[in-house]
Amino acid sequence: MPQFSRPITLEKATEPPRRHVAKEQPGKCSAGFHPLALWRLAGSLQIGGALQIGGALATFCRITLVLVIALASILDAGEPARIRFGVSSVGIGGRPAVGGIVTGLVHARGALEAEFAADGIAVEWTFNKGAGPQTNEQLAGGLIDVAWQGDFPALIGRAQGLSTRLLLADGRGGFVHLAVHPDAPARSLRDLVGKRMVIFKGTATQLLVARILGQHGLTERDFKIITLDAQSSLPALYSRDVDAVWGGASFLDLEAQGSVRLVLSTRDPPPAPHRERIRAYTAILAASDFVDRHPAIVQRIVSVFVRTAAWSADPANTETVIDLWSRSGTSPEVYRRDLAALPLRERLSPLLDTQCLDHLRTVAQTAFDLRLIRRQVSIDDWPAPHFLAEALRAQNLEQFWK
Repeated sequence: MPQFSRPITLEKATEPPRRHVAKEQPGKCSAGFHPLALWRLAGSLQIGGALQIGGALATFCRITLVLVIALASILDAGEPARIRFGVSSVGIGGRPAVGGIVTGLVHARGALEAEFAADGIAVEWTFNKGAGPQTNEQLAGGLIDVAWQGDFPALIGRAQGLSTRLLLADGRGGFVHLAVHPDAPARSLRDLVGKRMVIFKGTATQLLVARILGQHGLTERDFKIITLDAQSSLPALYSRDVDAVWGGASFLDLEAQGSVRLVLSTRDPPPAPHRERIRAYTAILAASDFVDRHPAIVQRIVSVFVRTAAWSADPANTETVIDLWSRSGTSPEVYRRDLAALPLRERLSPLLDTQCLDHLRTVAQTAFDLRLIRRQVSIDDWPAPHFLAEALRAQNLEQFWK
């Protein structure tokens, strides 16, 4: 019979044991326990604050827990069973498809699924009606590993302490349009001052609109701002519950159908004396812990995106690109018009180059100046550039987008 250094005492617990959920900390094993906490727990085992075990058994438990932690760390460093990819957009009618970006092509062609099929690694796609804010929530909750995200919501997440790494650019130069009901009297942005304007707050569109309004000497305070998602804003416009709505490429289709009338578009030259045509940038980022635990997987993901971007830049593939994008519900003609203004090679460049990083710095500073974020955000230590550099080197594309 084992000998204990001190007696075992059993008492009735005064209250049931509580379940505690701790914030994620560095060094936490995959089972969800911090190794140091487990080590301390082994020194004095307690059940409901009543049962205490010491001596030889405690030493045995310590050794066992150390071995369990070591095994968990080894298993955690292996390949994941799945890659969870979040997309901050949906297609027309909520369909799981997007256009205008490499992510839409990778999804439509099943490129990630093909890359990881032999490894038995599944790829799960989540298309978020709630756009960037919903994607941030999923990253914060550990529900996704990689995401396509707009510049502003990505910066909001970073400002709030969300730990991510920027992997590559995916989409630069998206246009936005301001639509009114076709029978509305408004003919310009100025005509809408004091009116009800929809802006989906927390998304890339919000900051784009703030900068556009600034070029016209206006701010959000000059309008009655209503926040609605993209799927809810158009019905509100048609029912005249709102006076104006901001949107993307699909608004060109709606204008052609006579469903809306555009009073402003970033495709048009900016008002004098401004010269900058305000554009949105989007990117692929990943949760920092996923990058740290699975660098080889992240490298393969980045390589797939770079390969797809290079494929899309070949003029022989342009019509295929447009066809795949149109699965989102936006007509092929809209994409043809967009590409006439901004060729695919430029639009889908994956480079985290000076232009891209300077844009992010401008967005971060503007967001802070407008008090849309509460603290300034550093851009310099955000990218993980070695993944993109290796993908470009391995595919002999180092000068392709220069």
